[in-house]
Amino acid sequence: MIAEVYDPDTAVAAGFLDRVVGAAELASIAHDVAGQLRTLDMDAHAATKLRARNKALAAIRTAIELDYGDAARQRLRAEAS
Repeated sequence: MIAEVYDPDTAVAAGFLDRVVGAAELASIAHDVAGQLRTLDMDAHAATKLRARNKALAAIRTAIELDYGDAARQRLRAEAS
């Protein structure tokens, strides 16, 4: 199985969701959370996200460079033959 379906409580326990709320509370809680997010220092938030993703981004950049190098070598071989 490639994917697993989680019920709301299990999704919270697994860390996929922060919390589960009832439909009647959704708009009010979403508004409150949006207000909390507005108070974040967005420059600090962006810098933290970049630091957290830095290794993955470096690996992706390296893989792209390697893929381009492989493609160029294959093209040169095809042109030479």
